[in-house]
Amino acid sequence: MNLFQHQTQAVEAMIRAEGFLLADECGLGKTAAVAVAGCHRAAEQGGEDILVVCPRNVITHWKNTFAAFCPQFPASKIKVTNYERLKNLSMADVQGVGVLIVDEMHKVKSETSQRFAILYHLWEAMNQACAFRGHVLTVYGSTGTPVYSYPIDLMTILLLLKKLRWQDIPTFKARYCNPTRRNMPSRKGALDFRGASNLDELARDCAGFIMRRSWKDAGVKMPALTMTTIEVNEKVTSPEYLKAAEDFKAYYVSTGGKPSGAGMARFTLYRRLLAVAKVPAVIEQALDDLRGGQHTFVLSEFREAATAIYEGLVAEGQPAGLIMGGQTAKARQDIIDSFIAAKGPAVIVATTDSIGEGTDGLQRVCHLVNFVDHDFEPAMFVQALRRLWRWGQKDPVAVRRFVIVGDSMEAFISSNLARKEGYMRALGLEDTTSMNNLLKGKQ
Repeated sequence: MNLFQHQTQAVEAMIRAEGFLLADECGLGKTAAVAVAGCHRAAEQGGEDILVVCPRNVITHWKNTFAAFCPQFPASKIKVTNYERLKNLSMADVQGVGVLIVDEMHKVKSETSQRFAILYHLWEAMNQACAFRGHVLTVYGSTGTPVYSYPIDLMTILLLLKKLRWQDIPTFKARYCNPTRRNMPSRKGALDFRGASNLDELARDCAGFIMRRSWKDAGVKMPALTMTTIEVNEKVTSPEYLKAAEDFKAYYVSTGGKPSGAGMARFTLYRRLLAVAKVPAVIEQALDDLRGGQHTFVLSEFREAATAIYEGLVAEGQPAGLIMGGQTAKARQDIIDSFIAAKGPAVIVATTDSIGEGTDGLQRVCHLVNFVDHDFEPAMFVQALRRLWRWGQKDPVAVRRFVIVGDSMEAFISSNLARKEGYMRALGLEDTTSMNNLLKGKQ
């Protein structure tokens, strides 16, 4: 299969680098470009092995991509595994690897996580084995959301791409993360790295090995994308809700805008109760869509709200499918396939994180998406929206955002998202479908 021009440009940039992150917006064909570049590098070094680490939902997609775009490269020299199975790999399994591909690279963002520790340990073994053979390990990353919220999210990516040394981590944090002291219940006076500083400098440093293009950059014309805010006139009066609201406000004020872990736990409870309060309005909207003969997509951060919406639609005799974490890959795919084939559910209700990567085909039959609430991280909103507004979508996409009228925390969430998207913009990594761009009528 042939690559598009923007994919070819990415391959040409990647094969000249030992470490490179292809961070194009979702849906521009990053997988094919990375696969082709990986096979080129591996063949150039005498036919070394390729190891792909990816979410389990896209293992088959990666294997099919190699077969379609790199049929001349021996399949026996390509190993595709998921993050959860990394711990099962031994040193012997990676001795022949000359190219490491890390898909959805933002998933290894914390240097203290077990996932990163396992991957970094294997990465060190691959580097040493390559050096023994007289070669250099090539590392390619792929993600549509390189920064979830803060510059600190880039740190482990830079480590794996060999653009940052372990001993330079303190310097990176001090220079780009605006560290501040915070008194948290478990760690008095701990440094908080959820800040940003010197972003212009960081953007310049990363420009040579991080490539980020939008649909417009790639010359792809997409249908219109609009957002509508649906105001819900629901006054939430439960004691649990009022307590959560008051506690969060106190934590927020006392910490100068950086609430503690306990405060954020209250905030999460607050948001969950807000989502549940919107359920009747969301069901009403979905029923209107169904009566109009349209498929629709409903997303909530919270299992409780998603389940209530699903059960409410089923009670009305409407075909609905529910996707949440914990389902098997087959159960999840069966719901999606039925939705696409129009033989099963005409509404998919899902938790936002469960529908992220590896979900394609929805755009062929649906152009309506209802966000019951928004994730605190802007990247999650973009990932979820891109299930519909992606290559293959022929209709204008309508995004609906449900908010409780007059609720101050809804405004706080929007403000928080705008701040984090500002960091991404300064780094040249903002998505054109950011929530705030849509609210401003931009795309």
